[in-house]
Amino acid sequence: MHNHPSGTSFSLSDVHTACMLGMAGMVAVTSKYIYCLFPPEEKDNFMRSDYADIVRCYTVRCRTLPLSRRFKSPDLAWEHVAIDMGLRYLRIAFPG
Repeated sequence: MHNHPSGTSFSLSDVHTACMLGMAGMVAVTSKYIYCLFPPEEKDNFMRSDYADIVRCYTVRCRTLPLSRRFKSPDLAWEHVAIDMGLRYLRIAFPG
């Protein structure tokens, strides 16, 4: 778990760390949301071998975003990556 004061969800560096260290999940906290990303139900942890596939899927998803959204936070891309790869993803808004 860590904070992202810039307000963005996960970075590829976050995913790299999770995969290389075999983490059970990631949580990023911003001023508006709590973002959570976990491996698929059938896995207990992210694995090193997951990293290349996640990056590939993320890259494709970012390219499908409208040009006006490509330079903003790619939070929407992570939602689609999670669906495509069977990852568990949550975005929890703070009340108010």
